Amino acid sequence: MQKAFTAVNRGTQQVVLVDDDGSNTDDGRHPDVGPATKAAIQTATGGAPAVINVPDGANGPGLSQLSGKTVVWATGWDFGCDSDAALTPTDQTTLTNFLAGGGRLVLTGPDALYCIEASPFVTGTLKLNVTSDVGNETFEGSAGTAFAGELYDLNSSTSLYFAHDRIKPAATSAAVIEGIYGGSSPGTWEYFNGTSMASPHVAGGAALVASKYPASSPTAVKSIVMNSGKKVAATTGKTVTGKMADARAALYPRVTATSPTAGATGVVRSANVTATFSEAMNATTIGTTTFKLVKAGTTTPVGATVGYDAQAKKATLDPGVDLAPGATYTATVKGGTSGVKNATPGDPMVANKTWKFTVSP
Repeated sequence: MQKAFTAVNRGTQQVVLVDDDGSNTDDGRHPDVGPATKAAIQTATGGAPAVINVPDGANGPGLSQLSGKTVVWATGWDFGCDSDAALTPTDQTTLTNFLAGGGRLVLTGPDALYCIEASPFVTGTLKLNVTSDVGNETFEGSAGTAFAGELYDLNSSTSLYFAHDRIKPAATSAAVIEGIYGGSSPGTWEYFNGTSMASPHVAGGAALVASKYPASSPTAVKSIVMNSGKKVAATTGKTVTGKMADARAALYPRVTATSPTAGATGVVRSANVTATFSEAMNATTIGTTTFKLVKAGTTTPVGATVGYDAQAKKATLDPGVDLAPGATYTATVKGGTSGVKNATPGDPMVANKTWKFTVSP
C-alpha cells in the first residue's frame, strides 16, 4: 500500500477507504476485504483511514466526499453484469471527475473493472486494456516505477484468484503504469486448477467425441476420453488412468486393440502382430514404414509384410520368419504427420502407439 501511495503522489493527504466489496449482504458470497485493506492503509500511513461503506448494488460516495483526499476504493467479487456491478455508472462518472480534478485514486479488488472493460471510464479515463476472469495470481511491477522489481503472489484464501482480471496500460499516458497485473504476456496460455475448470474441459472433450461418434453410448464416450488421455506426472495417482484428458487425441484416429496385447508373455513364435483402429484408415499410409516390429537388443525392424483390412479396420504385420524364442519385441504404429492417417479427412494419430510382448521360450 505504501508503494501505491507513492505511485499516486499522496503526500500527506487524508486517506478515505470506500468499502464497496458487497460483504454487507447476507448471501455469504462476498468476502469482507475491508479490515485487511484498512490495516494496510494504517500500516502505510500511521493512522486509520476514514471509511465509507457502500451497500451492495448502491452508488458509492459523491465527488464532494472524495475531493481533496487520496481515495482507496476496494471492490469485491462481482457475480454478473447487473445492478450490483462493482462500479456503477454513477461511480464511474464520479471517479472520472475526481481524477480530472487531480484526485489520487487507488482502485483495488478482484472485480473492480468487471463488466465495464470497454467503458469510457476504463478505456478513456484510465486508458487500460482489461481482460476479466483469467485467474491470475501475480502482479509484476514495471521498470522505472514505484513497483519496479516487485512480483506479488495474490493467492490467499480470500483472493479468489480465478475471478482476477488482466490489466495492462493501453498507452504510456495511462493513469496506471506501475505494473502489469497478470504478467507481461497477454494472449498466451493460461493455467487453471480445481474441479470448476477440470469438469467443463473434460465435458467439452466428451461432447466433441459424442458429436464425432453419435451412435456411441455414454459409457463408450467415457472410455474414449479416458483411454486417449496423455500421461503426465502431475496426474499420477490423482486420476483413474493417471492421464490428462486430451481432446485432440480423442478425436483423431487411435489404436483401440492390439494382438499380442501389451505385456503379453508366452506368445507363439508364428504369431502375427495386429493393430485395430478406432475408425477407417487410409490403407496407403499403413505399411512397413509406419508399422514396425523390433527385437530387443537390436534396432533393425523385423522383415515383414504389412496389410490392412478395411472392414475390420485392422492392420496386420506378418513377420517373414518365426519370432525368436524367449525374445521380447516392441511393436510400433507410427503417429504424427508422417504416420498412419484416417481415410477422411486424413488426420494422423496424435502420437506413436507402442507396446511390447515376449515370445514363448
